[in-house]
Amino acid sequence: MPGGTARREALAHEGEEFLMVLSGSVDLDYGTQSERLKAGDCAYFDAHVEHRLINPNKRPARVLCVFGGRS
Repeated sequence: MPGGTARREALAHEGEEFLMVLSGSVDLDYGTQSERLKAGDCAYFDAHVEHRLINPNKRPARVLCVFGGRS
């Protein structure tokens, strides 16, 4: 994720999502909460809640994103 980038607005979608920050740091907006995630941090959440990632830093961040559906 390039430095200084973000999705314009938070979005929700079906299923679940798992994020792992591989390098750098990002901010995760989830509903009304915001959390700073650094390299090695993970997040697992219900994707029905509006969410977005923001990289407010000058350096890029690498984030592994896994999307899953519910059966």
